[in-house]
Amino acid sequence: MTVTRYPGNFRIGVLDGFADGVGDSLPCRLDPKFQILVLLAGRQVFHLDHHRIELDAETGPHAVMMHLTRSCTLRYAGSWGDPFRKIALACDCDWINQLMGEDGTRRGLLESPLGYVTWRPDTEIARLAVQIVAPPPTETTAQANLFRMSRGLEILRRCLTDHLPCGAPPTADPVAETIRLYLNRHLGHDLSLPRMESDLGLNRRSIQRHFTKSFGCTLRDYVRTERMARAHRALAEEGASVHQAAHLAGYGTVANFSTAFRRIYGVPPKDMRNRSI
Repeated sequence: MTVTRYPGNFRIGVLDGFADGVGDSLPCRLDPKFQILVLLAGRQVFHLDHHRIELDAETGPHAVMMHLTRSCTLRYAGSWGDPFRKIALACDCDWINQLMGEDGTRRGLLESPLGYVTWRPDTEIARLAVQIVAPPPTETTAQANLFRMSRGLEILRRCLTDHLPCGAPPTADPVAETIRLYLNRHLGHDLSLPRMESDLGLNRRSIQRHFTKSFGCTLRDYVRTERMARAHRALAEEGASVHQAAHLAGYGTVANFSTAFRRIYGVPPKDMRNRSI
């Protein structure tokens, strides 16, 4: 793994290659730290003391967030994948505790001497992780490192706010939050009410009532807004064509997409391409 160190001892590691088995089975000592691993492709099993952690990205990215306030023993049981692709973010415990302040949202994890949680990251965290692995072409190494740092800090922010299934959900209604997460996972697919009823086990009236009451907008308005935001990111950060962005936003014609995009963002989509670093 290639590791880049930033001010404040913030570290970002990238591994993109081939793995087949146990590269090094000897146990090693891990010092206290806060770490997030996002496995984008492949499978990995390792042990922290007597805790077995398995990440399997066969059906999608898999991640683990760890807070180690004491030293522990790390032992790899195996890594497999062609490609085997993952990123790692790490920082000192004092740094992350200071960032969290008195926010109790993640205190359960932070207060444990060897706390960890695994989860399936949403499309946004997965997208940011992919950008860390393969940043856009830049003129200097420093620019590429700054790009990776910005994405790593955004992953960290998301993981410490509302993107992990530990702690209180962003809304008091867990049904509404389940619906919101379902919509986010299926923005690129058919989101008809019959399919949602089948997948969520709820009737359409219940789905609409829970969601509108909690988030103050209809399902249609939320999906339209999120798809347009996804198209905006694709243009600004990933160099997508206007045609590709229109498809992401769910529009059948570039003309209709361009009109809607300009109404929301004040500029035509062609002027938004590659505006971000």
